[in-house]
Amino acid sequence: MLWCWCCPVLKGPFTYRVLDSTVSILDSKKGRPEADFPYEDYPRPFPQGSALLHPISTRAQALIARLNAGHSSYSKRELKASTPVHQVGGIPYLLQGTDYQSDWADELRCPTCGHSMALFASVGNRCFDPRGLCGNDFVQVLFHVCFDDGVVTAIQQCD
Repeated sequence: MLWCWCCPVLKGPFTYRVLDSTVSILDSKKGRPEADFPYEDYPRPFPQGSALLHPISTRAQALIARLNAGHSSYSKRELKASTPVHQVGGIPYLLQGTDYQSDWADELRCPTCGHSMALFASVGNRCFDPRGLCGNDFVQVLFHVCFDDGVVTAIQQCD
């Protein structure tokens, strides 16, 4: 998954295609990188690390679905669940609820085949740098994918 917090690509959907060993950018916002965004001395690369994926419980998925639909009152336990985290598959907590999809309906279609793109992953702020990926726990990047064509669209969401 590709993404750059310093570049204008974060200001709209960023779509690229991975085919064999090449990556082609299909659509992105243009412009120069920002030197002081998202925070001072932002690292060019982040340290490489590995992750161990754990399945999300059925109970946690039900809570996330309620939070996304706006049907929950944020108890302390729920507030912890409301912070976006890295997740592949399942139902990630969506900062903007499920309404964000209507804002990007055209972009969530694969530009190659026209089919709807599935939500594949959510990336939150936490990483090996204590400042985080963007310096704000309530920012996330949602990656949608068309597996048939190797097309990915990334969209940033904020609280």
